[in-house]
Amino acid sequence: MSYTPTGSFNILKRLQFVEESTFGQAPASPSFVLAGHNVSLRETTEVSAQKYRDLGSRDLYKMLKTGEMYSFELRYQPINTALLRYGTELPNGAGTIEKSLAFVYTQLVNGTETWHRFLGARTDQVEIEVTEASVQVSHRFLCKDIPATVTADPFTTPTYAGADTSAPYTGVSSGSNPLTINSETYDTPRFKVSVNWNLDVVKPNGEVQAKFILPTNRDITVEFDTWVKDDVLRADTKSLAARSASYTIAPGKSLTFTDLYLAKQSKNNDANDAKVLIETLTGTARSMSVSP
Repeated sequence: MSYTPTGSFNILKRLQFVEESTFGQAPASPSFVLAGHNVSLRETTEVSAQKYRDLGSRDLYKMLKTGEMYSFELRYQPINTALLRYGTELPNGAGTIEKSLAFVYTQLVNGTETWHRFLGARTDQVEIEVTEASVQVSHRFLCKDIPATVTADPFTTPTYAGADTSAPYTGVSSGSNPLTINSETYDTPRFKVSVNWNLDVVKPNGEVQAKFILPTNRDITVEFDTWVKDDVLRADTKSLAARSASYTIAPGKSLTFTDLYLAKQSKNNDANDAKVLIETLTGTARSMSVSP
């Protein structure tokens, strides 16, 4: 059978999303928003199954499917904080993890535009890392379903996001002194925060797919490098002092932390290292929010 191979260069409608009113159901007439400047998208379909063996045979008798599990991981450079906030904010209506999302993209498959959908998606974990080169977001979602692809538009009257000319955030988008801890600014070449929602996938007996995918406890971890200038951050680590902190990623766009507890400080003096001394700090925040 002849066919036409495809690749990421054949994506026609870039990955975009919309809030769902009902978990696992995309609106009939959605207005989609771009997910950002995508670097990579990895999607996974997995089934849970039971193996059965029978007396008198060395080989497997049968496998029976007991469930379906769907997830995808998106790595992107943001142009705003719209999608990011679905992975950072406490449940509080629209624009937060309280709302599930539907995603769509189209791609030429065997020469035909094909619609790919992710339904009932919620953030499992999101990681934001800022370096000189970029603000890089790694976003993992669990979802209720990745339906079969179709070659006709599955939505009634959709409004798709068009081409975007906005520049993604970089390490210099913030301007000077992006990192502040306890009212003191710190120079940093790398700042990273991870938010984990410990999603609970609820799949009652009789259901093949998840009936609910719900956020539970929010865990926030922070790690950053800074050039050594005093012993203040190590002292904060020793005392496990709760400090206010913030990191600006772009004008008017900040990550704000309540009660940042630094729990580990490390540095390394190496005679072969022709660089200025850096210390690395790791900690946990009680709470955080991202500017809309």
